[in-house]
Amino acid sequence: MNSIKNTVSDPSPILAFVDAATRVGWVYEPTYLGEGQSREENPRALSFGGSIYPTIKTPCGVVKIALDSIPYYYHDGRVWRGCFTQIRHDMVVLAAIVVDGSRRRNGIATEAMKQFISVADEAGFDIELEACPMPAFKAKGHRTIGFRKLRDWYKSLGFVAKFPSEGESILVRNKEERK
Repeated sequence: MNSIKNTVSDPSPILAFVDAATRVGWVYEPTYLGEGQSREENPRALSFGGSIYPTIKTPCGVVKIALDSIPYYYHDGRVWRGCFTQIRHDMVVLAAIVVDGSRRRNGIATEAMKQFISVADEAGFDIELEACPMPAFKAKGHRTIGFRKLRDWYKSLGFVAKFPSEGESILVRNKEERK
């Protein structure tokens, strides 16, 4: 796969990443369906915290990943999102990963993340995320994964702390570190 080159005139690193992911079988769910006055939220895209996110999902639809392009930072000991002026065109932010409740604990998320990482590597993207449990997506009868286990899982996939002196909840996988 050829590396996708984003430029300042291309305001959406998400769409460039989506293009790379769909070429290898991922399915894209945009935030909205329709155009103009008839535009409505896409019920198949991930929505949480009052926002709806562009979403890619595995071909079977079991794993969904919400995408963003605004990086995370620490301020006064808390995690904050940056602003649109800080978007990097060689980075995709993983806002959430959700596995169908009936299919959890089978290694499906790990396999999906390896594929997601492979797409990022091939297309020349860094990946950033906040290791934050998502109780909103807790499957009925299941507990959500805790912070330490989630952070350790991401670290096992090659992620490292973005700001190690400030904490370990903002993680990044830089292309420089993969060489």
